[in-house]
Amino acid sequence: MRSLIQILCFLLALGLVACRKDSHPEEMPVNRTSSFVDEKQKTGQDNFSIQIGKTEEIALLKDRALGLVGKGNYKTAKHVLDDVLELDRDLSLLMLRCMLGERTGENGLYVQRCYQQVAEAYSEIDGEDPLNEINRVGALLFARAPQAQLEAEKLMESLKGTELEDISLILFKDFDREAYLSTILP
Repeated sequence: MRSLIQILCFLLALGLVACRKDSHPEEMPVNRTSSFVDEKQKTGQDNFSIQIGKTEEIALLKDRALGLVGKGNYKTAKHVLDDVLELDRDLSLLMLRCMLGERTGENGLYVQRCYQQVAEAYSEIDGEDPLNEINRVGALLFARAPQAQLEAEKLMESLKGTELEDISLILFKDFDREAYLSTILP
């Protein structure tokens, strides 16, 4: 039960837990281009309509990628996430993309750099937001950054007495990177 709570906390911290509509996104073909948006631009649709179309396309691609991850189809999910990330630099999805790269055997240095990019991006966001710090430190731990454990200890200390204390302890105390990765993406 404790490991289930740890995984849910980790996914929540990464922003990956979301409500989904009943759909079958894995049945949609992989689209390597932004066809809806491209078609709207060709026909002269206004920017507002294009933005709505882009938002809908991103939502469908995200839903599809998460559905594929849930079914263990990691390679296809990785490609769909590449499409999503071209349209929207969602850091929680970039983190998932890093994990998928690792799970599907991408070059270790490439994967480590991917995690480092996530950590760097979170450090550029509001540094006062403890959830951003949790995400940043999680990415550092996955990147095996030399300072990661020290950063995790500092963060756990700074969150003592807050509503995020328990989450930080569950996530970072005795952090087992391999256990998290194999539980999130078996």
